[in-house]
Amino acid sequence: MSIAAFLGPTLRGHAADARAALPRIADAEDPEGVHDFRVALRRLRSLLRPARAVYGRFHTDAVRAHLRAVADATGALRDEEVLAETVGELALPVAAARQRDAWLGRRAIQKRALRGALVRRVRSGEVDRALALLDALLLLPVRPDRDVDPNAFAASVVAKAESDVLRSLGAADPE
Repeated sequence: MSIAAFLGPTLRGHAADARAALPRIADAEDPEGVHDFRVALRRLRSLLRPARAVYGRFHTDAVRAHLRAVADATGALRDEEVLAETVGELALPVAAARQRDAWLGRRAIQKRALRGALVRRVRSGEVDRALALLDALLLLPVRPDRDVDPNAFAASVVAKAESDVLRSLGAADPE
C-alpha cells in the first residue's frame, strides 16, 4: 500500500463525517452537531498538514485555508453552546439560578443569531466548495516519488513533530 492509497480513503471518510454533520448544524436541539462538524474539519486539516509532502504544499494549503475559514465560522457558536451547557449545570442557590437562567436567556438570542449566520454560510455553498476542493485534490495523480510507504511516511511525520517540539520547548524550564 502507498501513502496516497491510505490518505485518500481516510480524508474522504472525514469529509463524509463533515457532510453528515451539516444538516445537524441548523438544529438548536442538537448542539453536538456543530461539535461533530468541527471535529471532522479539524481532523481533515490536521491530516492535510503532513499530506503536503504527498499532494504538494500549494494545493494542500489552499484546501486547508478553505476548511479553516469554515471552521472559524463555527467557533463563536460552539463557544456559546459550551458556555450555556457549562453554566447551566452549575448547582446554584435558587436566587442565583434564576439570575443565571435569565442571563442564559439573553445569551440565547446571540446564540440563535450565530446559528442563523452559520446556516446561511452553509447554504451559500461555502462548505460545499471547501469539500469540493478536497475532492479535486484527491483526484489529482500523486507524483510517484511522493507516494511512499505509509510506515516510512508516518515515521518521518513523527520525527518532524518530535523535532518541532524539541526546538520550540527544548530550552523550557522543566519547573
